[in-house]
Amino acid sequence: MECLVHPLNYDLMIGSIQYGNKRRSTTGGFNSQGINNHPDIGSLQWEAPVLYDPLDHMDLFTVGQTLHISSDFGSSWKALYDFGDGAYQHLAKSENGQEVILASKNENLYRSVDEGTSFAQVGAATLPNSGIQDIAFDPTNDNNVVVVYGHHQDDIPRIFKSTDGGVTWADITHNLNAMPIRTVVIDHTEDKNIYLGAEIGIYKMPWSNNQYEL
Repeated sequence: MECLVHPLNYDLMIGSIQYGNKRRSTTGGFNSQGINNHPDIGSLQWEAPVLYDPLDHMDLFTVGQTLHISSDFGSSWKALYDFGDGAYQHLAKSENGQEVILASKNENLYRSVDEGTSFAQVGAATLPNSGIQDIAFDPTNDNNVVVVYGHHQDDIPRIFKSTDGGVTWADITHNLNAMPIRTVVIDHTEDKNIYLGAEIGIYKMPWSNNQYEL
């Protein structure tokens, strides 16, 4: 289950459960109700993505085959974009310009610069032909993005960063070339620390460095 808590009102919680079904609590988790009223969303992942807008936490996004937005924390949903090729697995949204969204399905990564109205594929020439595990924006610069992969094989690139919003990518696997990476976040500090949830442990590296530390 994926669960989000509203950062300004801890009574508001939303979770994504089997086949993209969602439940919302307005009582801090003491009780909940289903909010699966997003029509025409298409096929859904077992744990479908759900995220809130970093600049307006009442706005939620979810995706299966179709990207939807809710402006009232899940009470109602509006379709934004139909990808037309099955269920998407990961979503990330920028924290500054408000309009940049990245969505992934397997090895394919798509970018919107108009808050989900249209998408174009990015990174196909430089990213691995393997399923993306997670996506993170730099909270202070919408052009800085990191994606990670869950390879088990040794000496295969599995961490990539972009400085142009996802158009081109550079391998920043460095010393973590022997374990799968499952999740990534970038903090709000001047160092832009990249935090990685790996198969064994949590690692950190400042954006401009070339060595991860446990």
